[in-house]
Amino acid sequence: MPQFDLQLLSPLVFWSIVSFGILLLVLYKFALPPVLEVLDERSSRIKGDLEKGEKLKSELENMKKDYAKKLSDAEAAANQKLQEAIKEAKSFRDDILQEAKQQGEEIRKKAAQDILHEKKKVMSEIREQVVSLSVVTATKILRHALDENAARKIADGVIKDLGEMV
Repeated sequence: MPQFDLQLLSPLVFWSIVSFGILLLVLYKFALPPVLEVLDERSSRIKGDLEKGEKLKSELENMKKDYAKKLSDAEAAANQKLQEAIKEAKSFRDDILQEAKQQGEEIRKKAAQDILHEKKKVMSEIREQVVSLSVVTATKILRHALDENAARKIADGVIKDLGEMV
């Protein structure tokens, strides 16, 4: 292997390497800082966006929890109102049934009293008719001679008269 000899190295290659080195120094000194600054800004912006995203995600989770809590509270309130309405309806129904039972009992008692009154009235009328018929029968018996045939005829006539009256 030959040794590195500058004489063998062509001046074009030498100046190409030197030019490339100078170009690297110029780029490092002048072009690299703005590029690094842009990259840093972009990195900062991405970090900020990620932080905003996390913050929004956290807020969204909190809003979701609040919504679920409010929904649960609303459902509980609706169920409570429904239970109250059902309880009130049952109470109203029970009141109506109780009132109907009381009215039915009053009507039954009044009907029983009316029936008893009518029964007494009818019995009184029957007594009056029996007394009246007894008087008529006794009068007829006393008018006729009291032989057995005459008494039977009178009794048959009275029974016939009773049948017509009733």
